[in-house]
Amino acid sequence: MSSIGHRVLSSGRMVGDFHAARTRAVGDHLVTHMDRTVPADGQQADLIGGIPADANFSSGGLAAAANGRPYTLRAVLDSGGACFRDFYEYVRRNEMPGNMDPELPESADWTVNRAWARAVAAGQDHLQRQGVRGRDLAEAMWKWKNELEREARKMDGALAFPPRTASREIYLERLYRGDGRPRETVAAEGILPRSANPESTASLVPCDGPGADDWVATSKDPVVAAEFPLATRRYPDAETYVIRDPIGAVDKTGESGSSADERLVVVEDGVPAHKIEGRLIDRTDPGKGIIANPAFRSVEFDPVRPPREDTGRNNIYRGQD
Repeated sequence: MSSIGHRVLSSGRMVGDFHAARTRAVGDHLVTHMDRTVPADGQQADLIGGIPADANFSSGGLAAAANGRPYTLRAVLDSGGACFRDFYEYVRRNEMPGNMDPELPESADWTVNRAWARAVAAGQDHLQRQGVRGRDLAEAMWKWKNELEREARKMDGALAFPPRTASREIYLERLYRGDGRPRETVAAEGILPRSANPESTASLVPCDGPGADDWVATSKDPVVAAEFPLATRRYPDAETYVIRDPIGAVDKTGESGSSADERLVVVEDGVPAHKIEGRLIDRTDPGKGIIANPAFRSVEFDPVRPPREDTGRNNIYRGQD
């Protein structure tokens, strides 16, 4: 699966219950109508995220490529072409309580949150049936949920959790940071924001604004990251560090005025030393290998962690901040 090929920090069903209960006082309809789309002919055993695997999903996504034939949930997931609107339209047509006025904003809110829960659960179920487990499952669902959220926030309804919620979770994609300080200093202190640096430093990121002194700028592109310390000409021998599993990372790709391609991710409050996986042998090419940091601690995944009700997400990792 290409679009579901990446991201999980939650159990969709538990997230669904949380979202529905919080959505503009219409969550009381959820339990009553929860199983209205599940047929009584024995298909209950073949559900994906609580939706019959052969349910018609022809309203969006790859419907046009299906030669006019009904596009099922299973086919959408197998093809890697599932999108949030598929789930939104399915829920709107099949699961909206009969006493809810579809023209009211409350209905859009209910639908977008119900569809979010269904989509998260379907992605997780599908990956688990393929045998994906542990960190691979977490990374796959983490990226899948990123896509879902990006699409869902364009819909008329409002998700029940704030947009910045993701920054409070572990960031599971590798990040890179060029740094010219001595290796021993980085190993002891990690990578500190400008506010913790006794020396005067200048911002190289035009999108910096209030609070930026408490950020550490990183990139998803090692080539870009390697250029950070070189731009001042002060650190010609700077190295590129690999950052993994930080908390407080905010993706600002496309927000910077300097370059649309810098793939900027800022890490609030800095990167502790135990979140530095190591440094690149070739500072622009991860394929050449990495010199490991012995103090690095990755995240251990534990699928029984309860939901975090302040975020609307049900994390399944156990890690260090």
